[in-house]
Amino acid sequence: MQVYTMPILTAAGICFLLASTFTLPFAILQYRKHGFFSFWKTVLIFSFIFYCLSAYFLVIYPIPSEWNNCADINAGSAQAQTEPFRFISDITRNTSFQLSAPSSYTEILKAPAFYTSVFNVMLLFPLGVYLRYFFKKKRKWIYTMLIAFSVSLFFEITQRTALYGLFKCAYRIFDVDDLITNTTGAVLGFFMAPLFLWVIPSRDKLTEQMRYYDIRRHATYGAQLLEILLNIVISRFLAEYISRFFSTQDIPLEDILFAIIFFVMMVVVPVIWRGQTLGGKIIRVRLTPLKGSQLSTLNRRFWIVYVPFFISAVLRFLTDIAHQGTNIYVNLFIVGLLLTNVLIWLIYGGHILIRWMKREKSPFFNRYAHLDALRYTKKTKM
Repeated sequence: MQVYTMPILTAAGICFLLASTFTLPFAILQYRKHGFFSFWKTVLIFSFIFYCLSAYFLVIYPIPSEWNNCADINAGSAQAQTEPFRFISDITRNTSFQLSAPSSYTEILKAPAFYTSVFNVMLLFPLGVYLRYFFKKKRKWIYTMLIAFSVSLFFEITQRTALYGLFKCAYRIFDVDDLITNTTGAVLGFFMAPLFLWVIPSRDKLTEQMRYYDIRRHATYGAQLLEILLNIVISRFLAEYISRFFSTQDIPLEDILFAIIFFVMMVVVPVIWRGQTLGGKIIRVRLTPLKGSQLSTLNRRFWIVYVPFFISAVLRFLTDIAHQGTNIYVNLFIVGLLLTNVLIWLIYGGHILIRWMKREKSPFFNRYAHLDALRYTKKTKM
């Protein structure tokens, strides 16, 4: 079982790193181009990456422990199996299976070669499903067969060349039956794809969704959240980076720097850039006051967002002081402040999620600040 689980777990770990690295840039590109973040497109892309990694690792694992692995290869063992459909004779060789006797069909389940063949069929079955979603039309099955054969041939060459010379001797054999079963699995997946794809919006629907958001001027709820998130991340990064150049333990320099930089990012920069924060500049979102002056609305928005960060900073500062003494009143105040801080974060997070699920127009920090978030493209003149 470890032969199958280890490659999948390895692929899961690598895919998680890829998702963590590329999800935010992908979201930014989506918002810049279409004004919304496509959940299904993201799911399809990263599930395909995960599948490709899993299939590849299943083919190459377990790998030898050292480059000179020839001693681990049985002398005289075959390097290639070139007889088509040999897996059929392998299945029937050590069992009492007879085609004319239906009662003997269960004997197939006792043959290890049967499970190997089923695995090879299932290896490229998902590829057929993905290709059916991409090609859309049933008559494109011939392209699927050619692509699947090419992928399977790539796998076999990878095995035959010992990962293209990464190891001295090939530790897997080239098997023509793998080409047959892999290709068969992909074609089966292509024709059976509607059983799996009915829950996923079609490519045409995703295209219509993009066109719908392309003509909207109001930034989506998710875009407004991303704009704030980018400003927070950039401000926190700059505060942490600058604080490294100063050696002080008496004052919470990083928290002070974050407050200053975040204020500049949230208030000063958009005043200069006509309603655009740095995060808004990245995803093409501009803030416009619905009532009141621009400076007052931006300042109100800053404090609405900054409150939990301010309480967290005060809490860290008081905790450091408490470590230097045992004042019971200070400790009680810290506990109360901690509970307050947790409650505020829960309220903020819950409010954002609930309003998002209810498809609200704007998050609370823009609505209470009386700000409207508008998206623009290169063709849009603000």
